[in-house]
Amino acid sequence: MKILLLLIVLGFAKMLTAQDAATLYQTGHNFLKQADYDNAILVLKKACSLAPNTLQYEKDLAQAYYYKGDYENAITTIDKLTDYDDADEFVYVLAGDICKANANAKSAEKYYKKGLKKFEKSGALYNAYGNLLWIQKDYSAIKQWEKGIAADPNFAGNYYNATVYYYLTKDAQDKTWSLYYGEIFVNLESYSTKSIEVKNIVLESYKKIFTDETYFTKNTKNTFENAFKETLVKYKDVVNTGVNTENLILLRSLLILDWYSATNKQTTSLYSKHQQLLKEGLFEAYNYWLFESIDNTNNYEIWVNTHKPSYEQFVKYNQNRVFKLTNVEYFK
Repeated sequence: MKILLLLIVLGFAKMLTAQDAATLYQTGHNFLKQADYDNAILVLKKACSLAPNTLQYEKDLAQAYYYKGDYENAITTIDKLTDYDDADEFVYVLAGDICKANANAKSAEKYYKKGLKKFEKSGALYNAYGNLLWIQKDYSAIKQWEKGIAADPNFAGNYYNATVYYYLTKDAQDKTWSLYYGEIFVNLESYSTKSIEVKNIVLESYKKIFTDETYFTKNTKNTFENAFKETLVKYKDVVNTGVNTENLILLRSLLILDWYSATNKQTTSLYSKHQQLLKEGLFEAYNYWLFESIDNTNNYEIWVNTHKPSYEQFVKYNQNRVFKLTNVEYFK
């Protein structure tokens, strides 16, 4: 009887400890979100002591140390987590990012590669590894971002970095990809802080395409890129008076109608969205949101005020439909 009572007491005490740890973790997590890193560390350390080897608790603790700039404790905390069976891809991203912040590129690369062996389809890890190479001026970074796009097509970060990369290159042919990847990014992260930058890149990429004579005369080995150029060249006179929102609406409308009239063109989630917007009469609103909102904010406000029904319908459409891509539509 005494043994049974002791077991009940010990079990109850263990349950209370777990509840206390969970409560402390939530408090510490809230401190972390509020950027109160000292208090986050204080409380999360206690939670970890009450519930040792709990991945989420220790991951948050490592993050708190990282954000505070205490890289030594951050890496000590995160390193053992990379050997946990339940370690997720973001454990390895965090471990590499901590080392990168501490100017230890070799260790950062080790963690990213270790993570990719376990999570070979992790867009986040390819993105982080590419970022590491980029800051080292190793332009093979694009290979990592492209792998990330192919493996994890709905992770936005790789599209962002690939967009910037292709926009900065001197080759006009690359602008196909800066505008294509850029528009995908804006659709995946419609309201992120980077969307304005990327909208500008997409618009400027169109301008570069139509001002570089070599763009339409040089073929590549990429069937998607060639199909895009062959379609676009048919209607390039549309922008003879300038690359602006109105002309781009007509140009892009003709491109989509032509694209889906052919049987040999590759289907893409982006172009399928364009086709659906055309059918619903919202393609004009979409293009104004994409281009005019950054090219001429005064004109955009005027357009919104004079086309409220269309604008409101487009906003509702954009918010209620999740934009998704599939692995089979990787064309690069």
